[in-house]
Amino acid sequence: MQNMREILRDNKFTKLVRPASFVSLLIFMIIFSIIDGNYFGISIKETYIKLFGEILQTMVIFYFTSRGLEKISQYITKDKDTNN
Repeated sequence: MQNMREILRDNKFTKLVRPASFVSLLIFMIIFSIIDGNYFGISIKETYIKLFGEILQTMVIFYFTSRGLEKISQYITKDKDTNN
């Protein structure tokens, strides 16, 4: 079990999935905002804007919550290791 954790920790792809998806969705929403400003004569349906807004909101909450939980769990496991 410990070896699998080490493999997952060392894999660059698994470390970059959350930040890359977060940044790409954020950039996508910025592009949607610019396009919907009718600069290009294109308008985006309100349902799509609402959908991507909710997905972005969910990702922001999940990203920062999961990062916080990871840091707390690392602190707890490190504290247990030093006590033993």
